[in-house]
Amino acid sequence: MSPITARSRERLHTALASAFPTRGSLERMLRFELDVKLNDISAEADNLSSSVFRVIEWAEAHGRMDKLLAGARAANRDSPALNSLRIDMTVPRHTFVAVPATTSSTDATPAANPYDVYLLAGDRPFIDRLTLRRHLRTLAEGVAQILIVSGPLKSGRSYSWELIYHVSTALGVRAAYINVEEEAGAAMLDPDTVARRLAMEVGLADDLPLDLGSNRPRVLAQWLVAAFVNSGERWWIVLDGFEHPDVPSATHDLLGLLMETAQSPDLRGRLVSILLAYDTRMVPTRLLPHVLVEQLTPLSHSDVASFFERYLRGLGKTNDHALITELSIRAMKETQQNGLAGLNHAVIAFVRALRDQQ
Repeated sequence: MSPITARSRERLHTALASAFPTRGSLERMLRFELDVKLNDISAEADNLSSSVFRVIEWAEAHGRMDKLLAGARAANRDSPALNSLRIDMTVPRHTFVAVPATTSSTDATPAANPYDVYLLAGDRPFIDRLTLRRHLRTLAEGVAQILIVSGPLKSGRSYSWELIYHVSTALGVRAAYINVEEEAGAAMLDPDTVARRLAMEVGLADDLPLDLGSNRPRVLAQWLVAAFVNSGERWWIVLDGFEHPDVPSATHDLLGLLMETAQSPDLRGRLVSILLAYDTRMVPTRLLPHVLVEQLTPLSHSDVASFFERYLRGLGKTNDHALITELSIRAMKETQQNGLAGLNHAVIAFVRALRDQQ
């Protein structure tokens, strides 16, 4: 397993300390979710910050970073910091792919097609989203270069990052990601701040060019595109939550110019812009013909039933309609009560229970 980035390690530390603000709560999470004792990792005299640091170091050294994040999310599913967090990791062994209904259960094995995955790191489900899967393939093939995922709150817009990261990693594409909720505040995300963050993602110092001239936003966009291209790698720039009303209008101008500059035919397949939780009305009209859009709608009972049908087929339990119906009803009830976080929590529990029965 590849090591996580320094920035991801710092964000994980902040998120864990926020979600488990006492040593006791951290200790219970580790014991219940990972079956380990905090005292075996961190001395009882350590303060909370030191204990969290030692837990992260332990998880990374033992290849259990995905389990730590999944366990923390399961123990505190209402934590915004944990739910919005991304960790730069390779995909673990237990990543299954959707199997067509005509395929026999003996063929239900992990496959190389990253677009069809329906179970991600930490047993987190990724249900339905056929439009997103199709659009990601189109982006990878260089047919389009801009994707916008839009929809109501708690519809899974930001959760899209989980599949995007999986696909980009499988394809060998680097992903630069900024999430508004992980920053100091939406109002603080002025064009220069966004440019510095993206520059850091590509490995540059956060010093902007000194001479930007009077047309600062356009020159800034051109400088950023050049930085990504000159890295010699393929990039997906993923911007999450920028429809927030406090994001400055000048930042939207920069995003529009960044997408426009990256539209060059020479950059197809090399530089892609993906905006999650973004209103298409914010996109410059001149770019709309070139934009792929996924408009999210609430998950249905049939979507969840299809997920369980595929998973059970992978376990060799075909045609168990009663079990599929029961699991789907229970998962949808949890969704109605607690939204997408509730659905994920329920499905993770069901998946682990089913697998333990094997």
